[in-house]
Amino acid sequence: MPKSTAILYPLTSRHPDKSEADFNKWYDEVHAPSRASCPGVNRVSRYKATDGQQPEWLAIYELSDTSALQTPEYKKARENDGDDESTMFKLLDRRVYKVFSDIKREDYDTYTGNRDMIHVCTEPINHVSENEFNAWYEDEHVPYLQKCPGWLRSVRCIIEDSRDPRDTSNPEGNTASRAKYLAFHEWEDGDKVYASDEHKYAITTPWRMRIMTSIDEKSEERRRFKLWKQF
Repeated sequence: MPKSTAILYPLTSRHPDKSEADFNKWYDEVHAPSRASCPGVNRVSRYKATDGQQPEWLAIYELSDTSALQTPEYKKARENDGDDESTMFKLLDRRVYKVFSDIKREDYDTYTGNRDMIHVCTEPINHVSENEFNAWYEDEHVPYLQKCPGWLRSVRCIIEDSRDPRDTSNPEGNTASRAKYLAFHEWEDGDKVYASDEHKYAITTPWRMRIMTSIDEKSEERRRFKLWKQF
């Protein structure tokens, strides 16, 4: 698969007037496939929340770069289901991130089993610099997570854009209020990972404890999802 340097990251909730079956039929058979076939869209993965929070759906569109969102094919796909988006989505939190670290297990692209995912949005403030935050994440945290049973992938990104394209009253979106960094990690079985000694160690090191005291709690997000379908 071509290298992905950006992701489109929409979190959505279905409109209450639509049944979950109708919503998923439209998303899985019309919405996602129309975009997955566009040039520069390398892979589309759809996830359902397992934490009881909303929005309850997430899709990750892995892009060669952000220009994939500006191609004639992609624009046509958006135009073709623009009205459907208004009737299908109660909430659309559409984000674009720039990928700067993507570490996968060797068999990730051919693995077809269960995938549990945790999404963490964070930003350091106070006494920890971004350089130290990133050094901890890349040099300690991700390597320790890789030792957890069933680890599949760890991706880190920086936010570029966050807006609801239907909200013409707020064209600038709310990017400034989002945490700067997104990390998402995938496992074969999240429950086994979180109960493992390896994970417990990864989240209790002295360096991590120092980093966590600097995190901006107002913008922090932690969500859990399970893979629904891949396109």
